[in-house]
Amino acid sequence: MSLTVRLKNIGILKQAEFSLGDLTLICGENNTGKTYIAYTLYGFLKSWSNAGYISISEDQVRILLTHGALKIELTQYVEQANQVLIAACERHPKLLDEIFAAHEGTFHNSKFHIDVGENNVLNKKINEKIRTTHDGNFNYSKHEDSETLTVKIDIKKDRKKIDPHFARILVELIILRAFFLIIFLDLLSVQLSERVRLFFAGSSILLATDYLRKSGERIKKLIHENCY
Repeated sequence: MSLTVRLKNIGILKQAEFSLGDLTLICGENNTGKTYIAYTLYGFLKSWSNAGYISISEDQVRILLTHGALKIELTQYVEQANQVLIAACERHPKLLDEIFAAHEGTFHNSKFHIDVGENNVLNKKINEKIRTTHDGNFNYSKHEDSETLTVKIDIKKDRKKIDPHFARILVELIILRAFFLIIFLDLLSVQLSERVRLFFAGSSILLATDYLRKSGERIKKLIHENCY
């Protein structure tokens, strides 16, 4: 899957377009916009899910709380997830002042867009856990090549029951999180505090996936040797 990023009027960049893969190297002389690209993308991945929400039904919440598990067909939420992504792109330029610690209105004419293409991206494997204040877990998983997300509750019997409103909000966030993982997992690190790994080497910036993390020093050496 390829992901195309388009920027307009961001810093010294009048217009830019690039695609992200497992390894994306941005080369250029000083003051040509590399940092604007890297931190604009970082800021988007850090905040995009706040631009909207996924909605589930009361029946789904009841099934989860009654049986301790809920199967969710992700295909029915693709359009909602796309709308969140679109809204996030439209909202993102308004956040650039804060991201770059700039004066209010500095990026008033900026544009940002991400195109995830038409490829089927629901074939990714997911297996994650959220620990709650109820001393228990919400586990959610999806098999590779499956379009079904399974959410399970693991709460100790001596703890109070989970509030349905809380459960609904959390499951909606889990679905949105699942789409984030599905869309960006192969392209960028998806750890909450490290969504984009940046390696600075001379006049280059490297955006790398999580599996390249341990190769950081070798990659920086490679950039030094080939990009000067």
